[in-house]
Amino acid sequence: MRVGVLQGFLSRRYLAFWEAYLGALGVEVVRAPVEPDPRLPYCLPVQGLLAQVEALKERGVDYLLLPDLQLSLIHISEP
Repeated sequence: MRVGVLQGFLSRRYLAFWEAYLGALGVEVVRAPVEPDPRLPYCLPVQGLLAQVEALKERGVDYLLLPDLQLSLIHISEP
């Protein structure tokens, strides 16, 4: 199984963890190059993420890892 990981926003902070975890499970981890597509009408960070998704799609990954970190951020900010 091949899993594509994105390098952006908060996922970049945990990228080494996800690569090690998935690698220990025998999953092939595929990274995409981070190069924004200036033809897209979005801000630069979103252009970069969309370009990564397209690159991973072209590389034939089976799954795309998009970790949800919002829940942990909400718990941290609540009193």
